[in-house]
Amino acid sequence: MKLRSITIKIISLIISCLFILTTGGLLLYPFYNDISITAKGIDIRDIAQSASLITLTSVSLDSPDVYERDFDNINALEYVSKDTLAQHQNEGKFTSRLEEMETEIEVPSVNIAGHVHDGENAHTMDLGPWHFPLSVGPGEEGNFIVIGHRFAELPPSKNTFFNLDKVKVGDKIYIKQKGDINYTYTVIKTSVVKKTDRSVLQSGKEYKISLITCTPKWTSEKRLVVVGLLDKVYRKI
Repeated sequence: MKLRSITIKIISLIISCLFILTTGGLLLYPFYNDISITAKGIDIRDIAQSASLITLTSVSLDSPDVYERDFDNINALEYVSKDTLAQHQNEGKFTSRLEEMETEIEVPSVNIAGHVHDGENAHTMDLGPWHFPLSVGPGEEGNFIVIGHRFAELPPSKNTFFNLDKVKVGDKIYIKQKGDINYTYTVIKTSVVKKTDRSVLQSGKEYKISLITCTPKWTSEKRLVVVGLLDKVYRKI
């Protein structure tokens, strides 16, 4: 009887170890994302929140139809009408050479990096970060707007705005183009707006960049907006 009891305990211990290892492997994914961002220190609370967000993302995603309706809604922030686009093209305001210039965006503080794509509508985001076609190009006076999906891809992929909510004031946004053309923007503010609030698309006399994505992470309910100013104009180089 004693031998049988010991055997049962050993088997139970092995099963427990296997369960712990399996569970640890499942939890390693969100831990990887946060540890890679906060290399100088681990915020346990933030890691726990991110683990919860990723779990919710996997089980509570809005259906693809939600985004299709958003993008095709004339009131949507991302919507571009053919007439308005044609007007901008006729006025010479349409900047469509970002792919030709091999334009890349990088926000190293939150592991975001990818090619910026030209396109006439928001469905271009399926490829990666999308240059909103009614906005100026990088380094120009006005509002250079880049819009990206939140969880079409997930970390460790960097071609996603999944971590955009982790951007802080003072972080750097880098735009790189062939021919050693580089622009650096410094983040000055972040905000959350309604998904129909097109005021964030407005241009002015500032040399700025706006990065936009859906928020909260597992919905398309609102829009997260990160704004930065061009360093070489505002003497932050």
